[in-house]
Parts: sequence; C-alpha cells; structure tokens
Amino acid sequence: MAGNAQVDRRGWVRVAWGLGSVLALLGLLLLAGQVRSVSVPLLVAFIAAYFLTPVVKGLAKRGMPTSLAIVLILLVSFLLVAGFFAALGPQLAEEFAGLPDKLRLMGDRVIAWAEATFEVDLSEARAAVADLFVAKLKSIPEQGLGAVGAVREPARDVLAAIYGGAAGTLSVLIGLVMSLVFTFFMLRDFDKLVVGIRDLVPPRYRDFVVARAREIDTAMSSFLRGQITVALILAVLYAVGFLIVGLPLAVAVGLIAGLGNVVPFLGTTIGVVLATGLVLLEDPGWGVLLATWAVFLVVQTLEGWVITPKIVGESLDLSPFLVIVAVMVFGDLFGFVGVLVAVPLTAVLKILGRSLLSGYRESAWFAERDAAG
Repeated sequence: MAGNAQVDRRGWVRVAWGLGSVLALLGLLLLAGQVRSVSVPLLVAFIAAYFLTPVVKGLAKRGMPTSLAIVLILLVSFLLVAGFFAALGPQLAEEFAGLPDKLRLMGDRVIAWAEATFEVDLSEARAAVADLFVAKLKSIPEQGLGAVGAVREPARDVLAAIYGGAAGTLSVLIGLVMSLVFTFFMLRDFDKLVVGIRDLVPPRYRDFVVARAREIDTAMSSFLRGQITVALILAVLYAVGFLIVGLPLAVAVGLIAGLGNVVPFLGTTIGVVLATGLVLLEDPGWGVLLATWAVFLVVQTLEGWVITPKIVGESLDLSPFLVIVAVMVFGDLFGFVGVLVAVPLTAVLKILGRSLLSGYRESAWFAERDAAG
C-alpha cells in the first residue's frame, strides 16, 4: 500500500508541476504581449544570450574575465550587424519598398489571365475584394493583439525609423540599447539565476524538475541555436543564388525564403511562389525561371542532407502542421510576441504535456478507472 501511495503521490506531483508550468508560461506570455516595449528587447536579449553563451564560456575557460568577454563579444556582434545593414540596408529598403507594387501587378496579371481564359468580367469582384481587404486592415484595433495587427505594429515602427525622422530612430535606438543591456546581464547572471531557482525546489522533487528543465533547455537550444542558424544560412544561400541567376528583388526574396523556414516549409513555399511570379512578371525567358527553380532545389537539398543534420542535431519533433497552427494561434492570442515564440514554446508545452500525462497515468485515480473499465 505504501508503494502504491508513493507512486500515486509522485503521479499527482507531476500533474501539478505540469499544469503549474503551463499556466505560468501562458501568464508570462500574456503579460509580455501587454508590455511589448520591454518584452521584445528581453526576447531579443534572450535569443542573443542563447547564441553567445558558448562563446562566453569558451573565453572564460581561457582565462578572460567573464564581464570583459561579454563586452568584447557584444561589441563584435554589434559591429557585424551594423556592417551588414550598412552594406545591404539601402538595397534591402529599395527592394522591400518595391515589393508591394510587384505583388499588385502580379495580381492584376493573374486576374487578366483568368478573365481571358474563362471569358468572365472580374472588375467588380476585384474592386469588392480590394475594398474588403482595406476595410479589414482599418478594422484592426491600433493596440489589438491580433496576429496581423501585431505584425503591422513593429513593421510600422521599422518604417518610421527609416523614413519617419528622429522620433522613430530614437525609439529603435532605445530598444537596441535595452537589448544590449539585457543581453549583458543575462550572459553574466543567468547561471546564478538558474541555481537560485533550482535551490527553491524541494529536494525530494529536485531531480524530477531538473530533468524536465534539461529537456526544455534541449528543445530551446534546438530552436534558437539550430533552427534560426539554419534559417540565416538559407537566407544567405538563397540571396546569393538569386543574385547570380538575375532574379528581380533577389535579396528580399532570399530573406523571405530563408528566414521563413523557421516555420517548416512556409519560407520555401512562399519563396517559390513569389520568385516564380516575379520571373513571369518580368518575362526574361525560361532560362531565368529554370535557374531560379534550380536554386531552390540545390539549397533545399543542402538543407535536408547537410545543413540541418550538422547544425540542428536533435529535432524539435514537431510536425509542420502543428508548427503552422501554433504560429497562428499564439499570434492571435498574444500578438507579435506570440508569433516570435510560437515554435519553441510549443516544443516546451509538448514536454510539459508529456510529463503531465505521464503523472496522470501513474495516479491511483487513473488506475482505478482503468480497472473499472
């Protein structure tokens, strides 16, 4: 009996821990959606700290003071990012500024083709759809947490920083400085914070909680250090390949196709459709179109056989369907912050849910119901 009681208590502890962790994560995410001016720099700092922690520890092992190593790494990282935007910023701004007109023209060409092929007049329908689309955009609350509104708000801030003068630039600079400060303290004090939280867990449950925390850390590492690194590599490969074959808006399409692969298949799908449409719009001949498709084929082959196996290692074990649904759901519930953290948070929730179900199955209540059945 004592053994059964111990198993039952262990099962309910797992259930309670799983439920409590899930509720705490969702509560933090809801709070982050309400205070984006702080949560977005914190999120950027967290991602940067996850990337840079191995480098900091490597320098510390070589005898460099930790604070000096952090400052040096942050300085080098900042210079690299600033150099990238100084070199490609004007071209990116020009390409992304011209993208809406290209998309509008592509839509007009498709409608004209449909009218000629099916011998129908779509002018009224086209106007109605355009009016409906504009009305939907205007109906989005300015401070709403919908996915579209949430993405629109940071996009507007970026455009304001580029075209809107000193106020927008100052806002972005403040966010950048906050991100750097947060990154410094996360890199310096994160291990102390983890130890402090671990010591608050009762010793009899500590092994279980630490084991789950390590699973979560593995999932987060797989995404932050793996998936994002892969997406950045793919963006570079796509952009270079498109520039070589002469695709219009090559860098912009390369970034969309590469970074979009954080959500499996999404970036590739959008990239293929967008690149194909741009080639057909410019009508440079079948050579450019076939070369563009060849770029996708080569990069995707490298990604599947070389890049992802070498960099990601352990997969998040999330189906593409689940990832897409998670991005949509968390975006609608928690806004822009939800979109950013949807994939790793889904992996974390899967781990917590697995622990919760395991505890439920170990409980005497579940066993009694099973016996009664």
